[in-house]
Amino acid sequence: MKSLTAKIILLLILSSSIYAQDVWQDLEKKVKPLHDSDKITQYLEFTWKNGGDHPQLSIKAGQIALRLIEQNELYSKKPLALNYLGVIHRNLGNYKDALLYFSKGFEASKQYNDKTQLAYAYNNLGSLHRLMGNGSLAIEQTFKGLNIFEELNDSAGIAFCSLNLGVLYTNQKNYTKAIEYLQKVINIRKRIDDKPGELTAQLRIAEVYFELADYDKAYSIYLYILDEHKKRNEAIGMAFAYGGISTIFFTRGNYNEALNYRLKSLEINSKINQQVAILTDYCQVALIHARLNDFSTGKSFIDKAIDLAATIKSFYFSFIVYDAAAEFYSLQRDFQNAFNYSEMAAQMKDSIRTLERLEKKCPN
Repeated sequence: MKSLTAKIILLLILSSSIYAQDVWQDLEKKVKPLHDSDKITQYLEFTWKNGGDHPQLSIKAGQIALRLIEQNELYSKKPLALNYLGVIHRNLGNYKDALLYFSKGFEASKQYNDKTQLAYAYNNLGSLHRLMGNGSLAIEQTFKGLNIFEELNDSAGIAFCSLNLGVLYTNQKNYTKAIEYLQKVINIRKRIDDKPGELTAQLRIAEVYFELADYDKAYSIYLYILDEHKKRNEAIGMAFAYGGISTIFFTRGNYNEALNYRLKSLEINSKINQQVAILTDYCQVALIHARLNDFSTGKSFIDKAIDLAATIKSFYFSFIVYDAAAEFYSLQRDFQNAFNYSEMAAQMKDSIRTLERLEKKCPN
């Protein structure tokens, strides 16, 4: 299984590389006859639409757009470009770069009086601090963005902030609030006919029902999400759905089906280089193999997760990996390693709390 999976992933990466070259060539042909202002628009549109399936190309397009913005002094477009680039780096797990772009986007939004992008910058910073484990600062910044969007009567912006708040309240186990905000997102996305946005909120609400142990409800939502993303050939959405379905099978003790769906998720995330999602997949594949008493294969995935977490450099994700490693070694009855990784997980948790206290003192 291990070697077959590796071969499949390699083939997917090679085919994806060829397809990516075609996508970029199509963009270059499209922008070639345009004036610089229109080129910027096209590059930014590409950046946003291809962040999931072609993140590196999206970064390249966004950087070209920024260069053209500076060359032509079209600074009103700068906050949008910076926010887009920050989102892609965040989704890739490049939190240092994401923070840099979001901070620059925040300053550019204030400098060029762009209230819409200022609100997005607040929400983006909120989502980043959520991922870094600072929930209180994340909520504070997200509400600042939400207040601006409500003032502007910007439905799409309200939906983005409400989604972030839904996830934040889920993390805090305030499921009533989480469902309230996520349902608000679903209603807005349906009203403005934004199917991808609706599916993102559906994914998050499925996670809430999973946490509430309503597995049948969660499973039905994941199947709906998977079907809709398959219709649109949206890889990243399919990967999330596969991962959710895998978690349900794991919880119910059906480890072979859990492994089947988790490997599907890993194949897709490897193909599109979603580092944070890959990290989760590695941990889950390791724990599934442990439950199947295949500890040698499981250890290889735990080791990969630990190596990847070191490159992401997030206290939160290091905690997730060390906690998974502690569980893995406990299942293997290697209690010394289980204790060591449990101690490391506790240290990461302490670091998250320390970071939260420090950031509360910082102006924002």
